Order: sequence, then structure tokens, then C-alpha cells
Amino acid sequence: MILRRVMEHVRTQNWVAVGIDFFIVVVGVFMGLQLGNWNDERRDRDEEQEFLIALHREILAGRDVYEEKLAARTASHEAMQIAIDAIYSEGDGRELTDQECLAIAGTSILVLGESSLPSIDRLQANNRLSIISDDLLATRIATLQQSLVTADDRNFTRQSAVNLSSKYPEAITTTPYVEDAPAQVDGTELRLRFQCDVAAMQASPAFRNDLAWNIDLYDSFMRDVVQPYSRSIDGVHEALDAALGVEPGEHAGADG
Repeated sequence: MILRRVMEHVRTQNWVAVGIDFFIVVVGVFMGLQLGNWNDERRDRDEEQEFLIALHREILAGRDVYEEKLAARTASHEAMQIAIDAIYSEGDGRELTDQECLAIAGTSILVLGESSLPSIDRLQANNRLSIISDDLLATRIATLQQSLVTADDRNFTRQSAVNLSSKYPEAITTTPYVEDAPAQVDGTELRLRFQCDVAAMQASPAFRNDLAWNIDLYDSFMRDVVQPYSRSIDGVHEALDAALGVEPGEHAGADG
């Protein structure tokens, strides 16, 4: 209809009317584009809010497990440092405590554990991370993602660690046992109990060399993987609380 009217005005050389017609067309196109942009922006903000709430819930849901694992890792790292004094000391070393023995046996376990957050994974898979409008939160999520990349890059480190109880059974004895675990399907969990023989450890240069290698790998794992991830997840949590306007520990969303 507009085109027919423009052609008619051109045919009659009504240039003022032609100018008005073009102005109407340009304004219409502009308003259409602007309305589309407004709709896209509103959709992005709605999607962002849903993402923030979902991510906040995921972090809160996994917080206790994450903090428990971090505390266990830190305690194990400290126990290793105490145990090596007994193992590498001159003369007869003292016996290791159960915690120290467990720490030495676990020097080859360099696994961060379940660390991904499904909400972030979904946004990343759909190339939608750009909807995050909060600069601080976007930066901290990027830092968290980089810490996970670093953890993946350290797979070669994990593969080079030595399973001391398997290679040196005379130094570390392993005994399986069953304990209650309500989270498991049958309500029980098979675990391992370790017993360390410090004299056998001291008598084996190969054991002490492999232990030194594992300790160095574990120290690197704590420094370059566990601690950066811990700082990153805490940073994301803090930025999320601020973005959502909730107090630490509170759930976001009407039904939280």
C-alpha cells in the first residue's frame, strides 16, 4: 500500500508527499527494529534472571559437600607435611597416626571431584554467556571456568602419581571394610583402611623417592587447582549474592 502510494506521488510529481512517504517508511523500519531490540533485551534479562537463580541454587546445594571436601583436602595436605618428618627422619621414626597414614596413602589421589555447574555449562554450550550483564559476576565466572580448564590440563600430573599402597604393600597395608552410607543404593559403602609401617618406608629408598614425587605433585595440585577453584567458587557465590540482592546463605527466588 505504501509502495503504491509512493509510485502515485512520483507519477504526479508530488515531491512533498514523496518525502512524507519516505519519512513514514524510515520511521516505521526504525521503530520495528527498535521494538525487536527491546524484545531481545527483555528476553535476555528474563533468561539472565532465571540463570542467576538456578546457579545460586546449585552453589547452595553443593556448598556443604564442597566445603567438606576442601576441609578434608586441606587437613590431608597438612597431615602429609607432618608425616614426612617422621618418615625422612634419621634413626627410628615414630609411628604415623591414622590420619597421617591415610594422607600418605592418598598422595596419588589428585582429583578435584564433581566441580561443574550445569547452569554455566548450558549457557556456554548455547553461546549465551554474553547475557550476563553484571561485569563482576561475568569476570568471576570466567575465572572459575579457567580454573576448571587448569584442572583438566593437569591430567598428566594425576597420571604420573604413584599408587604407593599397590607398589609397596610392605610399607602400606590396605584393608577393605563396609560402613553405613545412606546416600548409596543399598545403604552401605565399601571403604579402605590403611596401615603404615614407617620402618619399611625408611628401609626403601625407592618408596621414599616415589613418596617425595607424590608429595610434590600433591603440593602443586593444592596450589594450582584446589585453592584457585576454591577462591573462584567463593567469588562467584559472593557476586551472585550481590547481583540477586540476597544475604549470604539465603535462597534466591520466590520459592527458595
